[in-house]
Amino acid sequence: MTTTNLKEGALVAVHGPVGQFNCIDHPADKVLFLSGGVGITPVMSMARWLFNINSEVDMVFAHSAQTPSDIIYRAELDYMSTRIENFKLHLISERSETGQIWGGYRGFLTREMLQLMAPDFMEREVFCCGPAPYMNAVRQILTSAGFDFAHYHEESFGATPTADIATAEDHAAQALEREEESVTGEGHWVTFLDSGRSVQVMEGTTLHEAAASTDLNIAKACGMGICGTCRVRVLSGEVDMQHNGGISEEEIEEGYVLSCCTTVVGDVQIEY
Repeated sequence: MTTTNLKEGALVAVHGPVGQFNCIDHPADKVLFLSGGVGITPVMSMARWLFNINSEVDMVFAHSAQTPSDIIYRAELDYMSTRIENFKLHLISERSETGQIWGGYRGFLTREMLQLMAPDFMEREVFCCGPAPYMNAVRQILTSAGFDFAHYHEESFGATPTADIATAEDHAAQALEREEESVTGEGHWVTFLDSGRSVQVMEGTTLHEAAASTDLNIAKACGMGICGTCRVRVLSGEVDMQHNGGISEEEIEEGYVLSCCTTVVGDVQIEY
């Protein structure tokens, strides 16, 4: 579908995040996030996720911008740095405009700056994203220090992998099939008793998705069944939970599930 054919009400197939630039595939006790300009987006996503799940990972976050007013996520970064001890924030401004007050680093990232920000940077897993000249400079700094590049990761834009295209097409076909099934009236009822809301969804829909379709917001953080934030209690009905350790056996025995990774198998009633 091209943008010239896209109209209100059209269905668009999308797939989730792909690629190797993530902190899940490269777990480490200590990480160094390096970003320049808009390259802050993917590293901020990783840092925010670690922050939201109360991870004990030791994070150093160093971001470079042209001026103080160009620092993206400034307020959120300041908030994160004041809330937990394992998030160290360092900001670098190439220059400051007339009248701007700036007490951070000035100029461009150097090895000396990096040594001050993260004296143990040689021991950290490094995630870097930014303009090509910025990433080239970072690689030169790390090379001169003798850094092991097996622990270096950078964002690299390119064509979507063939396997991911196939996955997206498969998901689109499944979505179309579910849409056609919903037209026939088939599906399962999910009832949120405390809120007095009900919705009919297709099998395989998560409880979190079902709640969202009724404008109910079940708090969540990781979305992967790790943090336990989205816990709700199933009072009756059939569900299938595929969690990643975010819930105890005792809680499961009491009927609790994690809504982000629990799918509907039959009619179900939720205490929410």
